[in-house]
Amino acid sequence: METINDKDFCDYQTGMLLKEKGYNEWCKTSFGTAVRHNGEDIDEDDEWSLKVNGRGDEIEYIPGEWVHEFYNKNENFKKSETCCSRPHLYDICKWLRVNHSLHINVFPVEARKDDIESGSCDKRSFWSFSISTTMGEYIYDDMAQLEHKEYATLEEALSAGIVKCLTEYI
Repeated sequence: METINDKDFCDYQTGMLLKEKGYNEWCKTSFGTAVRHNGEDIDEDDEWSLKVNGRGDEIEYIPGEWVHEFYNKNENFKKSETCCSRPHLYDICKWLRVNHSLHINVFPVEARKDDIESGSCDKRSFWSFSISTTMGEYIYDDMAQLEHKEYATLEEALSAGIVKCLTEYI
């Protein structure tokens, strides 16, 4: 049985986009801001000490770099400009379906032998996606695009479909 890994969750940019679009569901992880001094992570006490001693300009803040292992529902960090939830791809798809009547269809595509031999396709198979409403109306098909992308994994295709929904249909 395959274990859940980072590819099963959204990336930081998608998390921030979800926050902008109103995503506010409980999830187990979130993105925070890494606080570093001389390339090393520091805690709040060290950060405070550097600031008090006039060395606050030596502190580096990197949004989205730190992943919290637990996130308790907090209105998706409305008060923070750099923190956001880090939901599982399945949970995002459910939110899109329930709240926005959008469904992402992810499917494998087997390249034709002629396309491989002619060089118009460099892979034997890949993944793609389409988007439909929950009423069954297709509203976007990546394969129908003149310059469609060939995704190496199901998760990559699903993530691309999520971003497409968030940027163009919500």
